[in-house]
Amino acid sequence: MRKFLYLFLLAGFITGQQGGAQSVYIPLNEDYYHWIDRFEIKSGHLFDRLHTQLKPFTRETIAQLADSAWSALPSLSRSDQFNLNYLKNDSWEWSTTAEGDSKRPFLKKTFRKKSDFYHVDEKNFDLHLNPVLYGFVGFENDQENTPYLNSRGLELRGRIARKVGFYSFWPIIRLLSRLM
Repeated sequence: MRKFLYLFLLAGFITGQQGGAQSVYIPLNEDYYHWIDRFEIKSGHLFDRLHTQLKPFTRETIAQLADSAWSALPSLSRSDQFNLNYLKNDSWEWSTTAEGDSKRPFLKKTFRKKSDFYHVDEKNFDLHLNPVLYGFVGFENDQENTPYLNSRGLELRGRIARKVGFYSFWPIIRLLSRLM
């Protein structure tokens, strides 16, 4: 047993690997990353914990960026204020200034936060559940059919003991070629 322990420690020192807790990442979304780059540029300085070439970003880092950008940028346009609030409210569990509480929760258990359909926020457990709905209708000049896409799904993310993060997305996609 001691040989195994020494071998394990030696392998750890040789490889130089660093262990760390896992966090939940923000979704890979072009608009999301554009807003992050925009606020870093508008602030006039680089944020310490954010390296924009290393993606994806953790929600904790984005919440800290949004909190510091809110105080560093006093004169924001209405659209910038809206987008910065979106970043803060989307990661409200990490933000110190998030105002993400809903004014009227639905059935007292759902939509208590603006960004979550249902959430559980306890000391050692954090869970966010959201439905996903997407619709698209197209038009083609030389076709009689009108193609459209109807997509639904479920998004689940959370943390256990602030050490292990998880994210899952279950899509149910239906592609139909004609509108009835």
